[in-house]
Amino acid sequence: MKKTLLCSLFILLLVNCASTVAINPHREFYYDAFFDPVSKNTSDYKEIVIDNVLTLKNGEDIHFTNCLQIDSTDEESILMSQFYLLRLMKLRCSAIKLYLEKGIQAKKSFFPKKLTKELIMRFPATAGPIVSKFSLDDRKDKIMEEYEKIINISIKDDNTADVLTRTDEIEFRILARADFNNDGIEDLLVTNFWHIRNAFGKGSELFILEKRSATEPISLTWRYTKV
Repeated sequence: MKKTLLCSLFILLLVNCASTVAINPHREFYYDAFFDPVSKNTSDYKEIVIDNVLTLKNGEDIHFTNCLQIDSTDEESILMSQFYLLRLMKLRCSAIKLYLEKGIQAKKSFFPKKLTKELIMRFPATAGPIVSKFSLDDRKDKIMEEYEKIINISIKDDNTADVLTRTDEIEFRILARADFNNDGIEDLLVTNFWHIRNAFGKGSELFILEKRSATEPISLTWRYTKV
């Protein structure tokens, strides 16, 4: 009887674990996650068409029509008030380039098909706002549920969620699903937009989340670190 019960529990565990694995998950970049128009029908980074305007230090506007222009623009050439906008544009182009050049079809996935509250709670804490090296170090080896004083999580759609903590407001967006490290397992390319409550600090991050098995924790394996 005891042996039979143990066997039954073991089989149930296998079934539950198997149900978390998606076979041949769909490789996709969610272009609609961006605020601005972006061309979708191309696999060549050089052909990506965008539509953005920034103001130079001399007061003239510069119109960007492709990511190569953004890649070659540094913060020294634009107004200080537009540094954040330039960073957002660079994040967007970096995300597209990473997907087109590195993102391949995965064979399986241990991520749910949709963004959920439970998934966000299990994000590594380093997926949250990073305001300094101390902030980054303080978040290491912790998950969001442990580190953040989360007040509320609101799921906006399959790939977007708003998170309210004691100190910050954060929006998470899944930008792409693909295998970015060629191990056959689906990774998530994610961005966040955050601002500090009752203060003026704000920022945005771009990073890759990896989950290699049903039981292994989610890890942040790559982060955009340029301006």
